[in-house]
This record gives sequence, C-alpha cells and structure tokens, in this order.
Amino acid sequence: MASFCRGLTVLTTAVFAVAGIVTSAHAQSHQVRTLVSSGSSVSHSSGAAVELSSGPVVELSSGSSLARSAGSTVHLSADPEIHHVFNDEYCSPSPGHRNPVVFLHGTGTGSQQFIATAQYLRGEGFCPWAIDYGSGHFNLLNAVPGQHGYAELDESLDEIAEFIDDVLTVTGAQKVDLVGHSQGGTLTKAYIQGRDGAAKVDRVVSLGATFHGTTVDDRGELLGSVVDTMPGSSAFAAGAAATQQLVGSETVTALEQLPDTAPDVIYTALYTPSDTVATPNSTSMLESVDGADVVNVDVEAACDITVSHQDMVRSPEVAGLIHWGLTRAEGDHAVGAEQCELKA
Repeated sequence: MASFCRGLTVLTTAVFAVAGIVTSAHAQSHQVRTLVSSGSSVSHSSGAAVELSSGPVVELSSGSSLARSAGSTVHLSADPEIHHVFNDEYCSPSPGHRNPVVFLHGTGTGSQQFIATAQYLRGEGFCPWAIDYGSGHFNLLNAVPGQHGYAELDESLDEIAEFIDDVLTVTGAQKVDLVGHSQGGTLTKAYIQGRDGAAKVDRVVSLGATFHGTTVDDRGELLGSVVDTMPGSSAFAAGAAATQQLVGSETVTALEQLPDTAPDVIYTALYTPSDTVATPNSTSMLESVDGADVVNVDVEAACDITVSHQDMVRSPEVAGLIHWGLTRAEGDHAVGAEQCELKA
C-alpha cells in the first residue's frame, strides 16, 4: 500500500506539470449559440453516482472508498461561462481574416487562458471561438471550476469535431484556423489526420504541443511504468488525457502512425527550451509531409525572452507569433523580433 501511494504521488505530481495547473475539470454545455455552463455548488447527497452539474453521470461502485468518504453522489460546482470575446455569432471578420479561429486549451485548464490573445485578435479583425472540452472524465482533480481536458483524447475529439462543424454552420465559413496549447495542439493533429479534418482547416498554430508524447522532463519512463501497473488508478488520480500523452502510451503510439501534417494546411509550431512539461522540444515540432508548409519556431530565440510551458498562453510575444502564424504568406518562414510584436 505504501508503494502504491508513493506511485500515485509521483504520477499525480508529474501530471500536475503536464496540466500546468493543480486544479480540475467539469462538464459543460458547448452549444455554439449559448456556450454557457450551468450547475451549482459542491454538495453531497444520496444515490449511486457522481453527478456533474452540466454533464454526464458517472457511476461509482457502492463499495468504493470515494463513495464511503464523500457520499455516493457528488455534485460538482458550476463552471464559469465562456468569455464573451469568444463564440459571437454576430462577429464580422475583416476581409483578410475570414476563417473563424478556434482555440483549444490544454490539460487541466480552459478557454479562459486564451482571453487576452483572443481580445487582441478580435481587435485585429479575427473572430475567435472556443470550447471547454474533455470534462466528462471524473477524477481526483475535478473539484475547482474552469478546468477541463481530462477526458480520453478520443472523447475530446468527438466534442471538438462537433464544435467545428457547428462553427462552420453558424458562420458560413468553409474552413477554420486552429490554435492549440499543449494537449490542444496535439488534438489539432489528431483531428486533421485522424478524423479527416484537413478539408475543414486552413491553418494551425500550436504552442508547446505533445505531438509525439512527453517525457515530462525525463520522468516519462517512471510514470509509464506506474500507469502500466495501475492504469485505472492512474487515470483516476491524474485524468485519462494526462496519462495518454506520456511518451510510449498506446495513444501516442497510434498518433505516431499518422503523418504529422497535411499538404493543404499551413502549420506554425511554437516551442520553448524552458518547457519542462512537453519534453523534449522535438515533441512540439512537426515534420512536413507531402510538401506541407511547416515552420517550427523556438519562441525564446525568436523573441529574446524566457517563457515556460504554462506562460506561453499569456505571453504577448507569443500572441504576436500566433498572429503571424495566422497571417504569414505561404512559404514565409523568416521569424524574429518583428513577428513577436503586437500590432498597433
């Protein structure tokens, strides 16, 4: 039992790093026209399930330690609404920015991490959209509102694919641009290559993605052995998505069988040498396949800054690079301080 607890402690600590935050996920409604989560405060009542206030009911074993300690039904607190900068069906893009820009957050966070960047892009004539995906997986981290991305990657892909279809229907656009951080970046590849999404995507900008699996700063082998030994407990302690992004996992192995890129999509992959979550840096890089336009950008070298995995989404210099990735001419791979600057 002592070794089991130590293993979970090691696993959970590292996955907190993968998530970038030590908080939780909830279910939420992502209908395009409302995009509002509902629910109430944390409470306990009788029954035989864990009930997420705006999501699915997850059955618990009546003899489980969680049921004994917390009661057999747990109501999780409500998530905040998605910020109004996103998902405005009346947003009118400027002529050069017709594609809706869909933001995909990372593990253990939500669309709120992109608010500042979305506000900047909105001011530049883009129409930003976002979904808080991956909230249906109940685990030990599901306690604080606003944190998502713990579900199995395939489940999150189902949500994202439906959301993109809804965005295209509402806006009348032919394609979207995708901006994804960490797991969100990895899901851009999974969507384009694994869900035949290439025809619906024009550009991808990824930030510290885990395309090829993460070693979590050289702890991946140890964590992988813990997950292999205790797969159910590991997923409950850390979230399914976190364990699936470890190097050598079945999910990563399957993703590696897919081409990195599609020829008709323009890719800008951002990474930082200070990243201790998506490691090594090569996991955040893409290979051009069949002539795809791909540029891999060392953010610290390009912008002369130091930035962590978590802070990439809050960095104004990275916001400048996102803008560049969404607007650069095909074949333009020259990146430096000018591309890191926010436009006036």
